[in-house]
Amino acid sequence: MAKVFNLAEKFKIGGYWWLPGTPEKRIYGQLIYRPENVTELELEGSFKESLKDTFEYISSPLIYGETTNGISCTLVDAHEKPQTVHSSGNIASIFFCNKLFIGKELLDPDNALFESALVQFSDFSTWLSHNPFNVKYPDTKSSRRVYNVSYTMPNLITTPVKSINASIKFEPSITSGGENQAHKLVHSDEIRFIPKRKRDLKWYLDIIQKFRIFLSMLIGEPVNPISIRLCTKRRKLPHLGNKLYREYLDFCAPHYQSRKRRQLHYPDILFPYPLIQKDFGKHLSNWYLKSGELKTSFQLYFGVLLQTDMPLEFRYLALIQAIESYQRLKKPNRYMSPRAYEPIKSRLIKAISDTVTSDHRAALKARIKYGYEYSLRKRLNIILTLIPKSLQKKITNNDPKFVDKVVTTRNYLTHRDDSDKINVLDTKGILHASESLKLLLLILFLVEIEVDAMKIEHVILTNWRFRSIQRVK
Repeated sequence: MAKVFNLAEKFKIGGYWWLPGTPEKRIYGQLIYRPENVTELELEGSFKESLKDTFEYISSPLIYGETTNGISCTLVDAHEKPQTVHSSGNIASIFFCNKLFIGKELLDPDNALFESALVQFSDFSTWLSHNPFNVKYPDTKSSRRVYNVSYTMPNLITTPVKSINASIKFEPSITSGGENQAHKLVHSDEIRFIPKRKRDLKWYLDIIQKFRIFLSMLIGEPVNPISIRLCTKRRKLPHLGNKLYREYLDFCAPHYQSRKRRQLHYPDILFPYPLIQKDFGKHLSNWYLKSGELKTSFQLYFGVLLQTDMPLEFRYLALIQAIESYQRLKKPNRYMSPRAYEPIKSRLIKAISDTVTSDHRAALKARIKYGYEYSLRKRLNIILTLIPKSLQKKITNNDPKFVDKVVTTRNYLTHRDDSDKINVLDTKGILHASESLKLLLLILFLVEIEVDAMKIEHVILTNWRFRSIQRVK
């Protein structure tokens, strides 16, 4: 099996590099990929014609390369940093790029279409609940010590996703290797995204990112992409009984990764695949279908889930914004229509005293402009009525002042409003409220994709993560 360049790990490769218009001018250099930083290419020379051009920058959308063992590389969005001139007169050129493709062929990214994408995520096999190994230990009464390890390949799972005109497959695989005194079998699961027709990179990245958020929601923790492989060619091999063969380009780009504390186990998972297997296709199709209108809410939610090092107040305000954005999509979502509010707005603006300065008048007019919209307090109270009573109690911890405290704290963090400081939460209270708001968003999203209400209630009330939502994590 060909080496897969891991999206989640730093690596370095050496080779010869050139610009598309001058393939005859090849320069040796080292490429360094870092998951959370731009990819860096350091050349032992320059693409420029002469030393006098040293301080002119090259901004090239593409740089092509070939490693010392014959692997093709395409760097996209490449931009040069200031060059270094050594005392010997030699020039070292350094480029940064945003996207990297590695495989058997060079790529024209503007015109490239791919048959499918094969993606591996962290904790995906645990979510699928695959346990393909069976170990039999020797009978202690027997004189012979025979250990038997068997492996059963899980079935291939195919799910049509109508809302994106594609299907996805959960594809298991196993790698084997060892020496005289040891042998190692490693099972893994990947997801293949297969559109009805070939699609470009932008389509795949959008679909993969949305699936990442979807999977993180079901698991209860953010997952990281480990590898993305884009299929450039698909054909059958007659000499191998028409076995299907695909050629790939490995795609690498900087991305934010969650800091994984440990490998997850089955009890950690909120909604494992077997629990929702029957309606999984419907849930996933709904997710993609509603991803447009819910984009702001679920991206804010995922950002909080992913960036645990974000300052607590930022996380709190982001969750509030996500909930407000969600409620704006529901009805009722305002006191009256903008048209009905128009004469009221006019009267309020006319009532502003002439003694008010022009900048103060502009500020007042801006606040009056959206006076027909619900307040945050109203939105929270409406949203809480959308979920079962048992889950309301879980979120508010039976505190009748929960909504007032959430709103007052938001106002204090935004405007430093001390008028109701008795209800402003302290640091510990903000942490607890953030966990409650995060749980509220999770429930709302699950309802949106039509997960059964009884399943949601059962998971929230029994999973160890939510047994004591008020604890400090």
